[in-house]
Amino acid sequence: MKVLLITTHLHKKNLAAIANYGIEFDVIEDPRHLQHVNIHKYDCVYSPAILIDPRRFPHTRFIFGPHVSVFPTREICAAISGVPNAIYVQPSEWARDAWTVSHRDMVGFPIEVLPFGVDTARFCPGATETEDVYVFIYFKRRHPSELAALREIVEKWAGTSATVRIFDYVSGYKEEDYLDYLKKSSFGIWLGSHESQGFALEEALSCNVPLLVWDATKMSQEFSPGAQRPHPPIPCTSAPYWDSRCGEKFTQINEFPAAFSRLLNNLDNYRPREYILENLTHEKCAEKFAQLLRPL
Repeated sequence: MKVLLITTHLHKKNLAAIANYGIEFDVIEDPRHLQHVNIHKYDCVYSPAILIDPRRFPHTRFIFGPHVSVFPTREICAAISGVPNAIYVQPSEWARDAWTVSHRDMVGFPIEVLPFGVDTARFCPGATETEDVYVFIYFKRRHPSELAALREIVEKWAGTSATVRIFDYVSGYKEEDYLDYLKKSSFGIWLGSHESQGFALEEALSCNVPLLVWDATKMSQEFSPGAQRPHPPIPCTSAPYWDSRCGEKFTQINEFPAAFSRLLNNLDNYRPREYILENLTHEKCAEKFAQLLRPL
């Protein structure tokens, strides 16, 4: 099978995952080079961010997404609705539902769920244990008052017996610092907005770090000063890949004390890395990818 991968605007984590799938691709980085490519010779074209008219190549399978658009647009629908050789992919079920449920009147093409593999070799548990207690709060595009409320409770609990660090996605941090801290963390507290997949959260789970997630339930909970328009109140989650082995979730601040207590009382019982190894390794995600690459 001959497959063309167009990497323009492909998220670096997704690209790193695909590079470990053991699938042979011809690769184009610059879409201007497409004019020199004979697409007819390919069985499948995966273009995460660039639309190509699939009607011009009826014997080639096209996979678009998830980077073409956050929501369906007239351009996307005009290009691939009713076209039997084209599909769109989203990294998780709720992200797919944001198209097929919230915009059902626009979407006339199949949407498949395609997560991307987590680097479980790199994001793995620390080799040594320490008597010191390290905890982190991960903060991504939620209202600062929510962070303040969490921080007050957690730092009061920690006192002088635990170290608490905040990783702020918007302010930025070095991934190596994050990985080093994960390898010694007892648990983490997650305050994020909607995540179509949530690599940083999954990387924490891959390091076998249990999490307490203040889950977003609507996309409008994202706090982004200066944004031209807020997201609509479409149902979402901050942790689309999750089960009871990963930790605890809550949705309202008044639920935090009970959820925090459950987490602390069950730290030895969670198995977050086990969940990741069952669902989101490069091998598992490569299998799902290969199924979508099947010829017409």
